This record gives sequence, structure tokens and C-alpha cells, in this order.
Amino acid sequence: SRIALAPALLTGSEAPTVVFDEVDAGIGGETAWKVAERLARLGQVRQVLVVTHLPQIAARATRHLRVVKEGEEVRIEVLEGEKRIRELARLLSGQYTEAALAHARLLLEGNGHPVQDWVEAQE
Repeated sequence: SRIALAPALLTGSEAPTVVFDEVDAGIGGETAWKVAERLARLGQVRQVLVVTHLPQIAARATRHLRVVKEGEEVRIEVLEGEKRIRELARLLSGQYTEAALAHARLLLEGNGHPVQDWVEAQE
């Protein structure tokens, strides 16, 4: 999927919708932030559907959906407000601790920038 991200950003492709499945495989930290930023930019001109397990990417989405499979049943939940915060906290730590919930809120507020951005802002 990441290989497909570059051509989708660079070409004048007229595809109205772009789908990325597991675009976050094998990445994290600052790289995840960069991928999230590029996906957000692409989302300004196209509809972008992303399957992700990284909170950095999920937090940048305009709409956050969660797919839940229980046995043979599959349901899709639209996550908003506290439900979205709890899902981001789960992605961050697997738990709903106060620290994870606070970090999830920071991600949604756009304050969870990579360390490099924070360092540059301090200079």
C-alpha cells in the first residue's frame, strides 16, 4: 500500500477513491506521522479509505469506522466523541488507562505531533 501511496500523490490520476489496506504494516513513530500527513493531504482531493491499526493514522481521519467481527457476524461502527477516544486509547496501549485516554485526546486535537516538530517549535 505504501508503494501505491506515492503514485497516488504524484500523478494527476482522476480516481475519485483510493483504498489503502494495512498501509501501516511495519511502520511506527515518525514514519507513521508522515504517512498520516500524506494520507490527509490526499484526502483533500480524493476520497481515501484506509485500513489501519495505528492511532496516528486513525486520528487524522475525517470519519473513523471500526469493523468488529464476532463469530460469523460482522458489524461496522461509526466512532465519534468518547467512543473514538476510547478506540484510539485501545490502539495506543490495549487499555483504557487515563494516560492512554489523555494521549488519544491529544492525537485528536492535533497536539500529538512528532517529537521533531516539538523540538523545532521550542527553538
